[in-house]
Amino acid sequence: MGRAAGRGSASELSRQAALRGARLRPPPPGLRPEERGAPVGLVPSRTCRAVPYLYSDEEIVALMEAARSLTPALRGATYETLIGLLRATGMRVGEAIRLDRNEVCFDEGVLVVWKSKFAKSRELALHESRG
Repeated sequence: MGRAAGRGSASELSRQAALRGARLRPPPPGLRPEERGAPVGLVPSRTCRAVPYLYSDEEIVALMEAARSLTPALRGATYETLIGLLRATGMRVGEAIRLDRNEVCFDEGVLVVWKSKFAKSRELALHESRG
């Protein structure tokens, strides 16, 4: 598995950022210039995050229809339900996959996600069309 061109591992980027910070301080006596680390600007100081894509209602309907056509029928129903659940609650894919039956309360219209991102739990409101 190769890395994307021009990108280092997280630990390498952290190391380079520390070295870059060291360049801003005066060097200790006897340190040669080539031992001072990466030049400023060589390694980006911030991680660039991808802009999330928000699906339109029409695209969600098309995805659910396409999922419904999968075989066997249970697979199609599973994916159609998963897409609908993600759209209705805004939960993450991993949260939906780990979801258990006892974490949904249809009477109160609440779904509980346990120990998700940063080991935090949260409650999500279900749409009134549930069940």
